Amino acid sequence: FKEIEAGALGKVAELSKRYGAQHPTMIAAKAELKAAQDNTIKQINQVIDSFSKEYQVANANVAALQKRMKQLEKQVQDITQKEYQLRVLQRDVETNRQLYDMFLARFKETDVSQTQQSSVGRVVDPAVVPIYPTKPRKKLLIALALMVGFVLSVMLAFLLDYLDNTLKGGEDVEQKLGLPLLGILPKVKVSKKEKFKLAHLLLREGKSQFAEAIRTIRTGIMLSKVDNPHKVLLVTSSVPYEGKTTFAINQAFALGQMNKVLLIDADMRHPTVGRAFGLTQESPGLSELITGTKEMSDCIHTMEEAAIDLIPSGAALPPNPLELLASQHFKDILTKLEQSYEYIVIDSTP
Repeated sequence: FKEIEAGALGKVAELSKRYGAQHPTMIAAKAELKAAQDNTIKQINQVIDSFSKEYQVANANVAALQKRMKQLEKQVQDITQKEYQLRVLQRDVETNRQLYDMFLARFKETDVSQTQQSSVGRVVDPAVVPIYPTKPRKKLLIALALMVGFVLSVMLAFLLDYLDNTLKGGEDVEQKLGLPLLGILPKVKVSKKEKFKLAHLLLREGKSQFAEAIRTIRTGIMLSKVDNPHKVLLVTSSVPYEGKTTFAINQAFALGQMNKVLLIDADMRHPTVGRAFGLTQESPGLSELITGTKEMSDCIHTMEEAAIDLIPSGAALPPNPLELLASQHFKDILTKLEQSYEYIVIDSTP
């Protein structure tokens, strides 16, 4: 249509050199040009209408896909919760099976003992007149005392359970905090000399129960990012030596298997992340970066074997680490780092 319009326009220009504006040939050429222009505008409007309808259909498809994605996320969360409940029930079944086997063995031993004792009977001592009084009935009193003690013991147990406000499982945590539980880590026992081996447990024992729990939590974090976009994850604990640093390092490993991750040691009073990776105390890190004595490129250390980057706590312990972490400069540093990393894991103080 553009070619037809261009041809009509060229024809008008050529005829205008030979004829006046009111010449019949000139009037016919202008009419032909106007018809070509009207037809071009009509075709353009039709294309715009077609694109508008396709855009509306695409928007409807996007809305349907987002709704389906939210349904799938809810199903994944339900499956994770049911897996936890299944593991709890399996442990209960195993415990009850062991108790049953123990009681059955004791019963068989008692039955054999009674059979052997009843197979032989003889008079040990002839019956004589009792020389002890029949009252008070000590056995009855002892039985009553035992019964009263048992009732009081049960009442005391219920009272202690009612007064106990400690958290004993995942459901207690969810009820207390009002937040969904991402996962539960199994307790791993090691000696003090081998405590730094826990920091690389995901890499060394990728099929262990601990590694599976770390990957389950990683899945929960990535799913929660759909509804609540975030890049910075801060890891803390209620008291020292609960394993927050071990979790922070292994979770950084797990996220680093699929994303570009930065691990920051913000526990400046008791730094351990750098030592876990073999860095010396003099390695520049977060304290130098916040105070401005070192450039960012000097403070970021690449851990090739783990495919993550690391900012240790730094060589110098500042007198006021909490004020540094609460400063606007530290917030600006995180904002800048978010442009280069998909996740930033911060190991903070308890």
